[in-house]
Amino acid sequence: MRNNIRVFGMRRSGNHAVIAWLRRNIGAKSIFLNDCQAGDPFASFQYIELAERRFGTRLRRDGARTARDRAGKLGDSAVVVSYEDQPPPNSLRGWRRLTTGLDPKITWSNVLIWRSTPNWLASFVPLVMSDKTPRHLGCRGPLEIAQFVVLQGEMLSRKDADTCIPIHYDRWLSDADYRREALDLLGAQCIDNSLGDVSNYGGGSSHGDETVDPKRLQARWQSVRDEPLYQAIVRFALSDEWFMSIAERAEPGVTDIMQSIVDR
Repeated sequence: MRNNIRVFGMRRSGNHAVIAWLRRNIGAKSIFLNDCQAGDPFASFQYIELAERRFGTRLRRDGARTARDRAGKLGDSAVVVSYEDQPPPNSLRGWRRLTTGLDPKITWSNVLIWRSTPNWLASFVPLVMSDKTPRHLGCRGPLEIAQFVVLQGEMLSRKDADTCIPIHYDRWLSDADYRREALDLLGAQCIDNSLGDVSNYGGGSSHGDETVDPKRLQARWQSVRDEPLYQAIVRFALSDEWFMSIAERAEPGVTDIMQSIVDR
């Protein structure tokens, strides 16, 4: 049986590390469509990977039919579609509209990736502060992070719905049994349960030296806790009672951690 997966997660949440792991465990010839919008993924992807080959928007501009024909040469391959910065639909109609360009008979599993709020916010800081960061990976300025905080709240508010399998990136990094359990929920074989290499999509800004140190990534926020910009971002998030109620429900005790950052 094919494991077709739709993935939701905010940027800077380890999406591509998790997606690469998923693809290693559902078969080498999977099709991956990145950064799609609701509708036909073959008409909106930013990148598409067909087995081991990666294509960009040039293939998309050739037309959805061309991209779909190219993918069709892989035969009965599993499909993984990523919807970054887009919370899962909250209505049956929304789910129906999500992948209208694909065969309606396809059976999907849905995954929601989320990251500890202090670590997630910490991952934004280098992108905002560095002049070398491509703007499509970061923000045009610190104030733009506000809109992502709102979207993160919407994402976390749907974490416990029965429509998605939630994967907590911080725990995924450190717990092989947790990763194995997630694969069981997806009905996928455990072929390669390693963390794999740093993704070349998100830039791997949390990894730095191209190696994955789970302990360091679990405490990502500690590396920037004294940065004034980071403290300001955390203070902004703390001021939003709606967001913090959702963040605290997802991760009990996170409010105290964030308060300790601004109290320094």
